[in-house]
Amino acid sequence: MSDYLAQKLSSLLKLVAPNSDPGCALQLLKPIENGYEMDKVTLVNLVEHPAVKNNPVVIISICGAKREGKSFLLNLLIKYLESNMQEAWLNEPDTPIPTHFSWKSGRKAHTQGIWLWSKPYLIQKSNGHKVAVILFDTEGSYSGTGKQNDSDIFAFSTLLSSVQIYNMKDEINELKLESLAAFTSYTERAGTKTESGQIFQSLMLLVRDWTDDEFQCGVEGGRKYMEEELQNKKVTDEDLIAIRDKISKVFRQVKCTLLPYPGAIVDNKDKRHRQNTTQVKVSDMSGDFKEHLRIFFHILLDECTEPKEVGGRIIKGDEILNLSTKLFNLLRTKEIFNVSLTLKELDAAKAQTLMQQLQKEYDEKMLAISKSYCSETTVDEEHKKYLHQAMEKYNNEYNTSYTSHKNSFKQLLIDAITNLLNKHKQVRSAEEGELRKKYEDMTEEILTEHWSQITGSGFQAFGTKPKDLNSVQCELGTDAYYYEYNAKLMRKIRIAESRWECIKQLSEMQRDCINDYKKIMEKVIKKDFLTKDGLEEQNQICRKKTIKRFKANCELKDALVDDIQKQSNELDQQLSEQYKAVLVVYQEYMELKQKEFEADFEKVKKSYMEYIDMITRNKYLQPDDLQIVHDNFIKMMICELKKLDSATNMKFEEENQLITYTKQQLTDQYKHISDDMEKRKEDIREVSHEEVMELIKKIIYRFEKGVWKQNWFRQTFQQN
Repeated sequence: MSDYLAQKLSSLLKLVAPNSDPGCALQLLKPIENGYEMDKVTLVNLVEHPAVKNNPVVIISICGAKREGKSFLLNLLIKYLESNMQEAWLNEPDTPIPTHFSWKSGRKAHTQGIWLWSKPYLIQKSNGHKVAVILFDTEGSYSGTGKQNDSDIFAFSTLLSSVQIYNMKDEINELKLESLAAFTSYTERAGTKTESGQIFQSLMLLVRDWTDDEFQCGVEGGRKYMEEELQNKKVTDEDLIAIRDKISKVFRQVKCTLLPYPGAIVDNKDKRHRQNTTQVKVSDMSGDFKEHLRIFFHILLDECTEPKEVGGRIIKGDEILNLSTKLFNLLRTKEIFNVSLTLKELDAAKAQTLMQQLQKEYDEKMLAISKSYCSETTVDEEHKKYLHQAMEKYNNEYNTSYTSHKNSFKQLLIDAITNLLNKHKQVRSAEEGELRKKYEDMTEEILTEHWSQITGSGFQAFGTKPKDLNSVQCELGTDAYYYEYNAKLMRKIRIAESRWECIKQLSEMQRDCINDYKKIMEKVIKKDFLTKDGLEEQNQICRKKTIKRFKANCELKDALVDDIQKQSNELDQQLSEQYKAVLVVYQEYMELKQKEFEADFEKVKKSYMEYIDMITRNKYLQPDDLQIVHDNFIKMMICELKKLDSATNMKFEEENQLITYTKQQLTDQYKHISDDMEKRKEDIREVSHEEVMELIKKIIYRFEKGVWKQNWFRQTFQQN
């Protein structure tokens, strides 16, 4: 025994990635009035567990008569798994026996329906294969709920599990095997090889409290005992004969293990521990029991744990839900013993399992395609290829006698794959949109930065290579769209640089236009007889010509319309600012000319006074004659003024205004002289006509050279 144990324990059976989840017992199938209720949420949570979802699944179920230690055995199995499949804990005497699945001694049944352990265990067998182990505990037979309930529970757990432990005490007999009677009918169609393969996988006949020395405890003694018992010729009942004859044909693998008595305390024959299972410890189990328990667990998990199959196809965790739902529907409709219907449903489960696998394979392949950011045409081509592969595999691997299944599930597979294609196209479109947005955002960022460089430092920045889109490429780990967007970026950079050159040329043209405007307006300011209104008129004309010339020149440049309009608007605004400066210069110029005019006119008045002074010194001149002299002077002066070239450019109203102004000024001087006429009598002398004309010419000369040509006249007369 020790050599066998050492050989077995040296295998590579181990627990993969232990987790800290404590686990708990949850009721999966609950008997209710007139039927059952399945907790689908609990099952969903279990099959969605990372250890289960994408791995082959082994469901170990234990069934048998009530009060024969099923829950107790499962608790020990959980402890074995929780201890990383190391039996050292069996050598720790004070370690309590777990009560994960509640158990009590006595005659009254404790477990109802089917319970499962919420924590799956991912193990690696000695052949290197990994499987996810799920544990079921079932309600005991003969628990008082009736044979139909016993058969239902046994049927559901056996059809769903890959390993069914059939727990018995003392021996194998006809009564113990009665629960298997209902399944003999399956042998008519599914006993050996059918289109669905063997329905039932592993059966472990576990005989507890073994005391017969004829057969040793353990697997080898169990094998010999099972062969003799199942071939017992003394049995005369035809149904029981059928059970014994066909049990090996219904199950793919049948083993038997004999376990010794665990001890009086565990069995609660020691009154001190009655009804108090929480106080049972490892030390309360017999040494012989613990030794064979080690071997049993090891063989169970390494040799009996074939993954769950449907129709010869291994199913994984996420496919268990479909199978369990179908079996529950059969159980709920009381059709689970309808061989024809059950086989048909199992065949459907086989088809759906294959469909799920083919969909998953297609999904994984198409995921790689959609992640490659290829064109939609390529996606469609790859879809056709992978759809064809899926159909070939479906036709080759789904062998069935149900023609309707073959066609209907094929169409369902096509529809499902089509839906997956649409999903991938949507995902691809969304991911492409996200990726393109990242490139577009980065492109705009680079363009903005480069534009800032070239506009800030001029053409010197053109010698510096701008950034590219490597950061986006590195972030995404793919060069999809990189070359496309990088080429666009380089083109936009060249356009931006060309645009900046155009803008600089436009700016130079703008400056030239402003300088030309300034030169023209400087000349306009000095133009003869220009009033303020005339200056505004000249400004409008000059501005329009300047902007028109600017736009005409812009058409010869490779510039954007927006840039031209912007520069044009800026030019117009700057011309407005320049005109303000022109007005200031004009005002200063007019003030200067006013002062010059006033100085020149003072000289005119002085000459007039000299003339009057000469006239009034004529001894023959009477005071009454002074008015005549003044009037004659004015007439002669006006006559001479009209002969001047500058006067011919004056309007009639302007000429009259000047004459009126001059007459007024000289008349004021005349009044002053007239009042002082008598005093001048003392110094009267003779004045010749030549002297008078010479003086008048002096005055006229001043008008010609000075006063008469001043622009200030027009401005002054208009204001008056």
